[in-house]
Amino acid sequence: MARFGKKCVLLVLLAIVLISVAVRYPLVEHERHNDTYLMRLLATSISSDGYAVWTFHPLSYFGYYPVSYPSGVPFLLSGISEAAGIGMSLSILLLNAFTGILFALAVFCLSRELVQRVDIAMLAAFLAVLGPRFVDTSYWNGSARAPFIVLAVLVVIVARRAGVSGQPAYFLILGLALFGSFAVHHMAVLFVLFGVAYVLSTLTSRMVYGRRLSRMSRSGRRRLAGMVVVGIALSVLLVSALQFSYFKQDLEYGFASTSIFSFEPVYLSIMLNLAGSYTNQIGFILPIAVIGIPFCFARMRLSATFLFPIFLVLVFIPLLPSALYITMVLLPYVAILGSHWFAIALKRSKFRRMVVALLGVLICISLVLPGISLARWNSVQEKTGDAVVPDDQLFADGAYLAQYSAGSFAISNNKVLATRLGGVSGVIFLDSGVVSTLTGDVTADSVRGNLSWMEARFPYNLYLWFEYEADRRIEPVVIVYVLQGSSFPAGPGDTLQSGDEYFEGHSRLLVVVDNKWPASFAWVWASLPAKLPGELRDAEWTYGGRTMPLDSYSVYASESVTLYATEVPNQYA
Repeated sequence: MARFGKKCVLLVLLAIVLISVAVRYPLVEHERHNDTYLMRLLATSISSDGYAVWTFHPLSYFGYYPVSYPSGVPFLLSGISEAAGIGMSLSILLLNAFTGILFALAVFCLSRELVQRVDIAMLAAFLAVLGPRFVDTSYWNGSARAPFIVLAVLVVIVARRAGVSGQPAYFLILGLALFGSFAVHHMAVLFVLFGVAYVLSTLTSRMVYGRRLSRMSRSGRRRLAGMVVVGIALSVLLVSALQFSYFKQDLEYGFASTSIFSFEPVYLSIMLNLAGSYTNQIGFILPIAVIGIPFCFARMRLSATFLFPIFLVLVFIPLLPSALYITMVLLPYVAILGSHWFAIALKRSKFRRMVVALLGVLICISLVLPGISLARWNSVQEKTGDAVVPDDQLFADGAYLAQYSAGSFAISNNKVLATRLGGVSGVIFLDSGVVSTLTGDVTADSVRGNLSWMEARFPYNLYLWFEYEADRRIEPVVIVYVLQGSSFPAGPGDTLQSGDEYFEGHSRLLVVVDNKWPASFAWVWASLPAKLPGELRDAEWTYGGRTMPLDSYSVYASESVTLYATEVPNQYA
C-alpha cells in the first residue's frame, strides 16, 4: 500500500467518520427492538425517580445481583436526555451516532497499536465500522452491545499502553474502562479470554525469540511458532467439539434448519451455516482474514502484538455458537488481520492487479452489505406477528397510555407489545425481573437474606451469580390471568403463589389487547387461547357459572391495540 501523509490520514479518517454517521442516518420512524425499549424504560425511570430503583447492592449496577441489570447505558441515556434537554428517542439516536464515530477511531488506534502501519489501520477502521451486525446494533437501537464493543477496544489499547509504559495514569484509565465495560454489558466476562490470548501470544513470542533458540534460523523459528499455533489450534478444536456437543440443541436450532445449508451429515451443514452467518454479520473480510493468516504468519515478525489477534480468534472458537455476541467482539481483529493480508499481498504478490480488484470489490460490498442487512431487519416480523420496526401508531398508543394511566398498572396479551409500549409510554407493565422493581413488587428488604448461589448452565452462570429464592415470578401470574380471565385472581390462594393476593395490590389495571391476537396470549415463541380479552370485549366478568357486568370500564381503540381500563372486581380481590 502507498504511504500517506498526516493531512491525508486525517481526511481519510474524516471520511470514515462521515460514512459511519451516514449508514446510521435514520430511515425508520423510531428506535427498534425489544432491548431498546427496556433500556428506554429503565432510563426514563432514572430521570423520573432520580436514581436506579433496582440498585439494592453495589453489584446491582453491573447486573450481578437479583432483579438488576447492567446500568451503564440507562444512566448514560438519562444523562444525555437531561443534559441536552431532548427526548429519550433522540438520546438513543445521538448515542448511536457517537458510538459509530468512536468505534471508527478506536479501531484505527487499535490497529496502530498492533500493526503500526497507518494504511492497514485506515482500511481496518473502514471495514470494522461497516460490519453489518455492528451497524444493526447501533442503528437507532438502545442495545448495550455496541457501546460495550467500543469500550472493549479501548480496554485493549489502554492495557497495552499500560504494560509498555508502566505509567500509573494508564492503569487508572484501564481501571475506569474495565469498570465501564462491566457496567454496560455482561459480555465483559469475555475479557478472561482476552487475557488467555495475551498470555499465549506473549509466551509464544518469548519462546521463539528467547536466548535458548538464538542459534536457530529464521525459518526454523517460524516453523516452531507454526507448530505451537497449530498445536494450540488443535487443542481449541478439541475443546470446541466437546463444547459444541454441549450447545447441541442451540446449534441445531440456530444453524441446522434455519439457514442456507440443510443436509447430512448435520454437523457439516451446521459448520457451513455457522461460517455463512459469521460472514454475513462481520462482512466478507472474514474469509479473506482466515485465508490470509498463514501468509501474514510467513512474512511478519512473530511479536506478541502480531500474534495477539490470531490467538484471540482461536480462543473464541468454543463460543462460536453465540454468534449474536461473538461476531462483534471479533470484528475489529478480523478487520485488522484481513487488512494486514492486503498490505502484504499488494507489496509482494505477483498478482497485484487481482488483489487491487479484490480490494475494490470488498470496499463496494462493505458499503452495500449493511444496507441489505438493515433492510432485512427492518422488514422481519417476530413470531408474534409484530413487525420489528415500530410505526407512528405505536407511539400514539404510547402517548395515550402516558396521559391516561393515572398510576394504573398495565398487562398485555402480547409480551413483545408490552415491552415496546412500556418503553415509549413509561407505564409499567406487570412483569418479572428488573421491571418488578419499578412496580415495587421487589424491594431491597425482600431480597436481603433470600439469596443463594445461582446454579445455572454455562454460559449463563458467567453473569447470573445470585438467585433470589423468594422471587414470586410475576410474569407467569400475569400470563395465567390473561389465559384464565377473572376466575384466576378469584381462585384458590395457592394458585401460582397466591395470584389473588397479588392482584389485591394491583386492582386498577390497563389491559392492552393486541388486535392481531384478540383471543390469545402471544409471546415470542407461541400463542395460547386467552379468556380475559373476551371478557373485556363483552364488558362482563364470568366466574363460577355466574356472569356480572364490569363495575368500571372504558375503552381506547386504535389500529394496533385496544385498551381496557378496569378494575379487578372488589368482591373477588
